[in-house]
Amino acid sequence: MLGTVSATFLPSDDVAARLRARVSLGLYVRLAGGAALLSPAACAFSLTLCGAAARGAGTGPWRAALLAALAALLIAAATGALRQITDLDMDRINDPSLPLCTAEITPRRAGLFALASAVLATLTVAALCLGSKSWFPLPLFALFALARASRSIPGLHVRARSWPLSALVAALAGAALALGAWLVTGPFDFRHAGVLALGAALVMVAASALRDMAALRGEAAYGVGTRPAQRGAVSAAPLIAGLMATPFLVMPLGVVAGWVVLPPGQWYDALVVGAAGLLSACALGVRLLEDPESRAPRLRGHYALLVTLHFLVQAAVHVPHARWGQWLGLT
Repeated sequence: MLGTVSATFLPSDDVAARLRARVSLGLYVRLAGGAALLSPAACAFSLTLCGAAARGAGTGPWRAALLAALAALLIAAATGALRQITDLDMDRINDPSLPLCTAEITPRRAGLFALASAVLATLTVAALCLGSKSWFPLPLFALFALARASRSIPGLHVRARSWPLSALVAALAGAALALGAWLVTGPFDFRHAGVLALGAALVMVAASALRDMAALRGEAAYGVGTRPAQRGAVSAAPLIAGLMATPFLVMPLGVVAGWVVLPPGQWYDALVVGAAGLLSACALGVRLLEDPESRAPRLRGHYALLVTLHFLVQAAVHVPHARWGQWLGLT
């Protein structure tokens, strides 16, 4: 009788099923890129709001901002999964705990996940363009996807060719995403949008270089032409630490030069946000210099979180305080 009661009333099967579902979701998040997914999504969300603020939108552009963020996240997930498929041998050296390396996810399932993410991203961008009644963001989001994928597509694999080419492609991806998100709500202000696009481009270059440092052992073993693989961790670390700090200088310099037009009385917010981001990035850079090869994998996630927070606060700086009340329905 006791055995019957235990089997009836203890929900062991249900708990195990929920645990397996959580583990599976976590595996696919790691396949997609983990914390690295946050930066592109935050960039698209932030710059859509910045574009709406520059246009003087009187109603909240939340739908457009969320769609832009979702599109960027799905593109990043698709290209992140593609990178793990093509770099499987290197990942077995760099991070054997990744789900493809441990065979918890098969390459076939990873490919289907990448394909599904790409299809959903295409539908999301189409919905975004239909909602904004403009197709200009479409080629820029496509360029963002192609630039990210080119680092892993066999035959292109720009990361294996040379570090300057890889950095250029990463910069192109960041600028395309920034300009695509800005154009969702338009109009196109070349100086203002250009400053924000430069910041996003530099973020992508720094994140790409930090990822290369984290993957140094595998890339060096397979002759990949990244800066850390060519020069070694100690030699490449000062350059990467400098790249990590440069994006946070762009907006304050744009404000001082008069290229970024902010609401009255909020220009000092941009300087404070830039200074806080710069100090935080410098602190991460110092930690990288102390032990580049072993600390790069952990610092990569920390840098992604810092950039994500910076993008979100940057949106708050661009939007007039009074308009937040309108957008949130408080006034």
